[in-house]
Amino acid sequence: MRRDIPGKEKRRIKSVRKAPHLPIVYHIRRQTRLGLESPGAARNAGSGYGAMKGSLVTYQSGLKRVVMAVGLMCWMAGTAQAADAPKPCEAVETKGVKVEGYISKKFRKQKRSIIKEFGEMGHTRTAIRPYPMGETAKVIGIGRCVPAYIAQHVMAKALKYTSGIESLVNQTFLHTHWFGIGTTTFDEPSQQLVTPEQVKQLMDPALGDEEFHKLYREFSIQDDTVPYFGSTPKNVKKVK
Repeated sequence: MRRDIPGKEKRRIKSVRKAPHLPIVYHIRRQTRLGLESPGAARNAGSGYGAMKGSLVTYQSGLKRVVMAVGLMCWMAGTAQAADAPKPCEAVETKGVKVEGYISKKFRKQKRSIIKEFGEMGHTRTAIRPYPMGETAKVIGIGRCVPAYIAQHVMAKALKYTSGIESLVNQTFLHTHWFGIGTTTFDEPSQQLVTPEQVKQLMDPALGDEEFHKLYREFSIQDDTVPYFGSTPKNVKKVK
């Protein structure tokens, strides 16, 4: 038995069948202007309108996901670039350098006077104490914003009151305005051994701030591998 199709449904079916080459959006907008019923009625009438709108919704949903994914990737790329770009150094007049670490135990009775010596250049604050086990670690770490004249002064005092300087901590692991002496905070994969000649080069008073830190970064590049119980695994802390 044939079911009578309402006038509006006939107009809907006729619109779609007469112009199948037109975009789906055209039919949806046209039928919206005509005030036709919901796509469900068209489906019941066999017009295929509901299927077309379903395809459009799926397409729009997929497009939204693509746009969101591209936006997220752009944001992540921008964040990575911002993280890679170091911030300008704040002047030591407004942000002092913290000198922290250990002196050899044999100097414990001279602690107060030694602390004053470390701070003679000004714009520093110290947190230095005698190493309880006797000899200190032969490690120093210099943040990238420590002026060369302060760094060289503290290095000279470290050579005098610690067990020496034989290893540098890569600046990636250090606070910008921090100088560590005899420090045991950092493991070997974050350090690089240096020779007395290299230490002497860093102590050259003719070096400016940029020259000093360029040399320090060069000397503190870690090895690709680290010794570990007879094997040499890859250094996962290697800074690229």
